Amino acid sequence: MEPFSYYKKHLPYFEDKYTFSICPYDRAGDVMYFIDKYWKEGHILARSFDFMKWQHYDKIKDRLNFIIAEHKQTKDIHAIYGFTLSSHFDPHIAEPILWGNIWKNAFEHSEPGLGMMVCWMAYDLFFDMGHVGLGLSQTAVKFSTSNNTVGIADQYFMLNPSKTHFTIAKNTRQADLYVKTGANFKRQLLECTLDDFELMGGDILLSIPPHKSKKYYINRFFKHPIYQYSAFIIKNAQAVIGIAFWRFCYHESARCIRIVDYFGEENALAGCLSGFFELLEKHDAEYIDFICVNMPQYEMESAGFINRKLVSDIIIPNYFEPFVPKNIDIYYSIDNYHIPTDKRIFKADSDQDRPS
Repeated sequence: MEPFSYYKKHLPYFEDKYTFSICPYDRAGDVMYFIDKYWKEGHILARSFDFMKWQHYDKIKDRLNFIIAEHKQTKDIHAIYGFTLSSHFDPHIAEPILWGNIWKNAFEHSEPGLGMMVCWMAYDLFFDMGHVGLGLSQTAVKFSTSNNTVGIADQYFMLNPSKTHFTIAKNTRQADLYVKTGANFKRQLLECTLDDFELMGGDILLSIPPHKSKKYYINRFFKHPIYQYSAFIIKNAQAVIGIAFWRFCYHESARCIRIVDYFGEENALAGCLSGFFELLEKHDAEYIDFICVNMPQYEMESAGFINRKLVSDIIIPNYFEPFVPKNIDIYYSIDNYHIPTDKRIFKADSDQDRPS
C-alpha cells in the first residue's frame, strides 16, 4: 500500500508555478547563491564548492542532495531542503538513513507551504529510510512533533582536573570537574590511525550500527577535506571494545576535545576515567565534551562524564565558529515510522560538525 503523501496532496496548489526536484548538478552554483543570500552570508556551503561536493554531491546519480523548488517562469530557486544520506560515505550501506540539513525558503517569495513541500518531497522519495534531524531550528521543531520523537541532545563533559583557570568553560567549580565515582578499571585509550583502522577486524566491528560502516568512518573522518579528526580505541585486557572519533575546538590560546562519534560494546566507556585524564594532560585541553542522544547516562557517568543539564550554571560552549560563550541546546528529531526511539545520534551526524 502506498504511504499517505502530503507532497502529492498539496502539489496541485503549486504545480502551476513550481517544479520540485532533486537538484541537478549544473544548478549547484544556484543553491550556493541561495544559501549565501537566504541562509547565512559567507556560509561554508556558499563559498566552498569543494566542500559542497564533498558533503552533498551524489557521484552515482550526478546530482546534489538538495530538494529544490524552482519557479517555472523565472527559473529561480525559492526553497531548498538539504540532506545527507549515511550511504553518501559508503554506497554499500544496506540500511542508510537520511539526515536533514539546511531547510529554507526565500523570504520575499514566501508562498505559504512552499518550504513544507521540499521537505515532504524528501520524505516521499526516501520514505523507506529512517529520517533523523539534528540541530533543528524552532520552526523545524514545531513541524517535527507530529510524526517524530523530538528532544534536546545531551552534552556530557569532563574538565581537566589539573587546571585551575579556564578560558573556554565558565563558572567552573572544583566539585563539578568530573564524576568522582566513575569506574576506574584502567582501560586503555590508544591512538587509532587510518592504517590501524583499515586493518582492524574482530568483534568490535559488529558494534557498528547498520546505517554506518567501516568505510563510512574512513571517508567521514579520516578523509575529511578540512577538519583533522583523530580516533582512539578503548581496550580491555583482551581486545578492542570501543572506538571514538574526536577533534580539537579552539578559542584564543585554549582548546578542548570534542568527541563527535562513537561505537562500541555495551558499557565500554566505563572505566576509562584515567585514560581520559591522560588524554587531557597530553593535549593540555580544558575539557572533553560529548554531544549525543540515547547514550546511557549510567555508562557516561561510569566514564566520569557529567551531564551539563544537571549543573545549573556551568557554561560548556557549543559554537566555536564563531565562538559563542554560552550553552546552546541542540534539538533532534527521530522518525517514529522507521527508527527505534533509542537510536543513538552523535554530533557529527547530519551536518552539525562541519566548518561554518
